Amino acid sequence: TGECNYEIKKIAYLKDTAADNGAILVQSDEFNFAELNLPFSFPFFGKDYSKLTVSPNGVIYLDNIPVTNDHINDTSAPLTSIAALHTDLTAEVNPYGIRARIESEKAVIYWQVKHYKDRLGAGYEIRTVINKSGLITTSLKAGDYTSLDLAKTATIGIKGDNSLETATYAASS
Repeated sequence: TGECNYEIKKIAYLKDTAADNGAILVQSDEFNFAELNLPFSFPFFGKDYSKLTVSPNGVIYLDNIPVTNDHINDTSAPLTSIAALHTDLTAEVNPYGIRARIESEKAVIYWQVKHYKDRLGAGYEIRTVINKSGLITTSLKAGDYTSLDLAKTATIGIKGDNSLETATYAASS
């Protein structure tokens, strides 16, 4: 297990569409998660992981999978997770849902979702790529929301297995 250093920064919109045409793994509002076993391990805050649990609410859990509703975000990501866009999301009807593509060196998770409070809006496309090297990238297409709206309702960041291991790009208060 190698040392992990994280830098959160805004970059040009670059989406990995490898999972876009995959089968829908989860199509729900709450309490349904997709479990994905990876053919590789990747480092995350000094530990190696090879299993992902993906929530319809924009979170990838590596451990500490919630037993209650996880739609309420906080000022940082949940323990041992990647918050791609943690907020109250829903994906109950086609074409909305969570898709994934697992390759030998990377996993691509694709959420096509709407915000629970704006089910008639344009919705979100969220893509997170986890590389075997530990590099994690997330891209977001936010429909008709502005970045200000997202900052009021969502958390984007990562957290290890304790509150000192955290990096946050944006968060609600």
